[in-house]
Amino acid sequence: ELLEILSETKDPLRVQPHLRKCFEGIKSVSFEKDLCITAMCSPENEVIPFISPVDPKNKNIENWMVEVKDAMLAAVRYNMLQSIINYTEISRVEWMQRWAAQCVLNGSQCHWTREVEEHLNANGNKGCWDYYQILVKQL
Repeated sequence: ELLEILSETKDPLRVQPHLRKCFEGIKSVSFEKDLCITAMCSPENEVIPFISPVDPKNKNIENWMVEVKDAMLAAVRYNMLQSIINYTEISRVEWMQRWAAQCVLNGSQCHWTREVEEHLNANGNKGCWDYYQILVKQL
């Protein structure tokens, strides 16, 4: 399959069926009419836009695939940070529906840790019980 991927270098669109094998959790990438790659899509159809597009034209496949990988990492990092910031700005239900599952899982863990520490520091063990009551209401 690697040879097949490498043989598709003239047409970046023909690499699309092989992306699942190259990148875990990626079903496809979004190509614009000019062939620039602007986003990634998960098997669950969650779309994460790239911070800057990847232009595969006139490049070797091994070069632009590395650029795609770098764009994926940057996009996930950026979305993760934005989701963590956004957590305190909107309701939890709206927040969970707005962001990709990976961002929700990791953002929830960051805020859960912070909130547990705040409740423990403020009221000791009673603070944990108080926070438990808050968590039950969120469910």
